[in-house]
Amino acid sequence: MIGRSPGNSTGQGDRRSTAPSLTGNRKGYYSSSGAKQPICATPVHQGDRIAGTMVGAQTDFDRSPFDAARAAGLPPGADETIDTRLRQLHPEVGRRPIRAKSRLPADSRLEGFVDGDRVTFTKTYQRQHFVGYQVGDQEIGDTQEAHSVEYWGRVSQDGSRIEGRSRIEGRWTIYAPGLAQRLDRRGVCAGAGHDR
Repeated sequence: MIGRSPGNSTGQGDRRSTAPSLTGNRKGYYSSSGAKQPICATPVHQGDRIAGTMVGAQTDFDRSPFDAARAAGLPPGADETIDTRLRQLHPEVGRRPIRAKSRLPADSRLEGFVDGDRVTFTKTYQRQHFVGYQVGDQEIGDTQEAHSVEYWGRVSQDGSRIEGRSRIEGRWTIYAPGLAQRLDRRGVCAGAGHDR
């Protein structure tokens, strides 16, 4: 978690947020590799704390190794190195195509803090997340329970928008300078039994 931790280690007493209430339904997106991925959040803002849920509309990703390496900021030729190494480790796949895959659970929990116009929270996915490759019919990669994403941003003066950046946490930690998020109070998200 980025920001003040529970238990008030600052010694300054319980500071209350001066930002407008962030409670309610919010539609938004996160940007990664130039693509906007829709999200809906239902935060509850009490004092200096924020908690709630978030639902992602796009949770399965399929890319070429080239696009995945470029999105991760790897140097030119990294996709060829990945392809070669996967084929060495799994010769049974022959020349079948290789795809970079990621599957996220749609639902996540939010917990964090609001301090003036600054917001920090951790988004924790509620089920397993897979990241890796599909080589022919075989998936090769890592499955992880409840991985998290750290978020830090700012609230607009009227409280209608939150914009900021994210960092993905887990056994792999990826700093993604192009990864941005925005949540707007633009009505209610609808679908799949969630207040999206």
